[in-house]
Amino acid sequence: MKPKVKLSDALLILVGLIGAVLLWLHVDPKGFVLYLSFLFFGSSRVVEFFVLKRFERNNLKEILKLVTSILIVVIAGSHLLAGGKPLFGMLSLMVLMAAMATLEPQNVESEIQ
Repeated sequence: MKPKVKLSDALLILVGLIGAVLLWLHVDPKGFVLYLSFLFFGSSRVVEFFVLKRFERNNLKEILKLVTSILIVVIAGSHLLAGGKPLFGMLSLMVLMAAMATLEPQNVESEIQ
């Protein structure tokens, strides 16, 4: 089954790529276009989570997508509010990596024996 890309996602990816090129060419040295696309992408994922039915929201995969999307919004928002200083973004990224590291696959057989 091939995953379908929505038009809004494709537009946000295109804006993100344009922002990355503008950042690379030093036209937008603080990366406002790139981080605005991150902000809108993360916000759309958060809204998409709350549109799901209640029993679909209890899935671990969906909850991890929500946490990741909220951290994307926090990182992008703090970057835009701080005027291009990514310190709070680095802190949020470290929290995300620590959370992902604690979610190791559980070995059910060792718990039974």
